Amino acid sequence: MFKLHLNRIILIGQVTEKPQLRYVPSGIPLCSFSIEVMREKPNSTFAEEEYDVFPIIAWKDQALYCNQSIEKGNWVYCEGSLQIRTFGETGAQKKTTVEVVLKDIFRLQQ
Repeated sequence: MFKLHLNRIILIGQVTEKPQLRYVPSGIPLCSFSIEVMREKPNSTFAEEEYDVFPIIAWKDQALYCNQSIEKGNWVYCEGSLQIRTFGETGAQKKTTVEVVLKDIFRLQQ
């Protein structure tokens, strides 16, 4: 039986921090940064703005590109998928995080 699955997110926002490049033990580059995205506050009598900050994770060539070409304050178009990770010590309280795993990124003109 055919089952349809889709995990895709598109965000346009401003980079909040300098991308951080590191390498996992296998030698694969990983770059992480965050973007801030505005949204209108629901049920408001006038246009109030709220902001959400999304952590972005880029791997391999995308990681190298982000590290070289993306800076704090840049406006970017990000496309990817959501990933939920649970981590923490065994026996200790587990922590959960939601990240955007980057597929495509474009720096927008300001």
